[in-house]
Amino acid sequence: MIEPETDTFTRSEWLAALRDLWLVCTDEEPGHTKNRVREMNVLLRWAPCDADLAGVCALAPPRLTALLDLDAGESAMMAMLGQGTGLLLSRGGDGHSFATVALSGSVMEQSCSGATAALALIGALALSLHEAQSARPLQPRNRVQSCPVLH
Repeated sequence: MIEPETDTFTRSEWLAALRDLWLVCTDEEPGHTKNRVREMNVLLRWAPCDADLAGVCALAPPRLTALLDLDAGESAMMAMLGQGTGLLLSRGGDGHSFATVALSGSVMEQSCSGATAALALIGALALSLHEAQSARPLQPRNRVQSCPVLH
């Protein structure tokens, strides 16, 4: 389980964790769905202060536990999505799922497949957050004044 050493992840740690979670979800076994849902919830809870989550939010631990105890991983993931988040979820005849997520205010949508609907949703959300945050410029630091060039 992912847990930050301090009260938040750094931006680069958080982006790397989102990318890793997306990659894991594409090839994860159905029996690990609950763990991946918990990981996504941790990433949302401990997002960097400057992260714009576009209405996506972590669930309170008792609510998450109650949903996972009922094997309602898909419901837990949908509860994390904000009302302005677009969602498309489908399942093939072989039981493999495919999810597309469009974050509120985003011009791009991201998709992922997974062995369960929850894994596909986690992967698509992780990829959506990663892409949206990677595209955001870092906050500018103090600019250094350029020195005149001597010839």
